[in-house]
Amino acid sequence: MRRVAPWSVSLLLHIGVIAVGFLVTWSIIRLDERLPSPVVTGDVAVVSPVVALHPAPSESMTTPPTIPLPDLSSVASSAPRITGPTPANSAGAESAPPAFAGASMGVAREVVFVIDASGSMTAWLPFVIDEVERTLAAMSGDQWFAVVCFAGEAVRVTPKRGLVRATPEAAAEAVAALRNTTGHQLGGGSDPSPAMKKAFSMSPELVLLLSEGLDGRGRWAVDRDATLQALDEYNPDRDIRVACIRLTTGERATPAKLMQAIAEAHGDGTVTTITLEELDR
Repeated sequence: MRRVAPWSVSLLLHIGVIAVGFLVTWSIIRLDERLPSPVVTGDVAVVSPVVALHPAPSESMTTPPTIPLPDLSSVASSAPRITGPTPANSAGAESAPPAFAGASMGVAREVVFVIDASGSMTAWLPFVIDEVERTLAAMSGDQWFAVVCFAGEAVRVTPKRGLVRATPEAAAEAVAALRNTTGHQLGGGSDPSPAMKKAFSMSPELVLLLSEGLDGRGRWAVDRDATLQALDEYNPDRDIRVACIRLTTGERATPAKLMQAIAEAHGDGTVTTITLEELDR
């Protein structure tokens, strides 16, 4: 009994512990309400291995494969044509003839500028010379020119040799001489007869006569009848055309009766009027 008793007690104790453990475990299984497992997500993209769809080109392959292009001939033939004006500077386009202070020079090959340089024109001469320079730059090498400045009996011709071809060198020489003239006031009245006589003697096709009116006032008043008679003697056949240009300040000016009479007798009957603001554009 002394040998069996300890073993019996030990066996009973183990059985009891196992029974208690089984009961506890069974109770937990029956009573435990487990929550559903959460769905675990992440921001890490799953990268699949790249599998080549075609075999890699060999080292001997030097030209890329040719991709055929679609035929667009039918589309191009059916597309609408868009046309527009031809640019002014395109080949074959004719440029407008040069103009002086708003007066067109047309197709005249020999042109003489006759400019009033009397006392009333002193402040305007720099702007007039700028206009002469622009006009000469627009003339072609087939044209000829000369400039006559006058104030009463004083007449100055530029270039001194008379009509010259409208080259850049001749134009620069003439403009330089004219700017020098503005620094030496000629004085006197606006009688254009001596200057027009000089201009007609060169036998040009066109004379451009520019002044602020020509009529004058007081002791500088010009004899209209005597002037017209003199011009009739210088240009009896009217084969030299005279274009009259009147320069104003934009204010209402008195009629330029002498210029109008000259335009009617030796021109087309019109006097081009231009303001100082338009001239100094």
